[in-house]
Amino acid sequence: MASRPMLHWRSRRAPSPAGRPVESPPTTAGDGRPIPIRGRAEGSRDLTTYLAARLDAHPRPSRPEWDVIPAAVLVPIYEEHGRWSVLYTRRTETVDVHRGQVSFPGGRIDPLDHGPREAALREAEEEVGIPSEQVEILGTLGALLTVTQFEVTPVLGRIAWPCPLRLNTHEVACAFGVPLDWLADPAHLHRQLRMPPIPGREIAVYSFDPYLGETIWGATARITLDLVALWRGFAGAKKKRSGSSPLR
Repeated sequence: MASRPMLHWRSRRAPSPAGRPVESPPTTAGDGRPIPIRGRAEGSRDLTTYLAARLDAHPRPSRPEWDVIPAAVLVPIYEEHGRWSVLYTRRTETVDVHRGQVSFPGGRIDPLDHGPREAALREAEEEVGIPSEQVEILGTLGALLTVTQFEVTPVLGRIAWPCPLRLNTHEVACAFGVPLDWLADPAHLHRQLRMPPIPGREIAVYSFDPYLGETIWGATARITLDLVALWRGFAGAKKKRSGSSPLR
């Protein structure tokens, strides 16, 4: 059987019968939008126009291949004697996940919660007894995907201090505050590379020196670092304006 001749395909230029190169018609405009091509069905043009408009208007964030559990935590900050601090909890050894770890009050977002803020306020009241009406919500920090397959939204809120706490002893072993200026000191921060639970590249795990015997690490440390970055920006701007020492 005689072999078939090999065919060469060129996307932009092809030889004309006279041997002169001929430009193939463009399929996209200068701004990247598709140009309707003759011969397409009307429905086809409608679909591609719709898809292009939707994708331009709504960029899709990256997401993992597995399902994640939506969760929210309250990151409570308070001022005492002119010094800002962050309130943490340590979970008991009887909870389902993150046993004995330092964390922020929070948990899964329930179907009846109207978003992360409501979930964070509800969980904070359930775990440490902070009434939601005594929390001034300042905004949300960046969501964090944990190795335990939670997507955690940290909700930053100011609480009046002193604030009488009522701990749920089934979930919370203790609550304690750490000054922001202490957390912002690089001498107290450590970074270690560890292998992830699933095969892959090493990941950076952050931890702080123990404070009052408690160690902040993992996802709680990463959320803390996001807050510290904001605090440093504010403290630096205030120092530059006033020429005084950094904010405490």
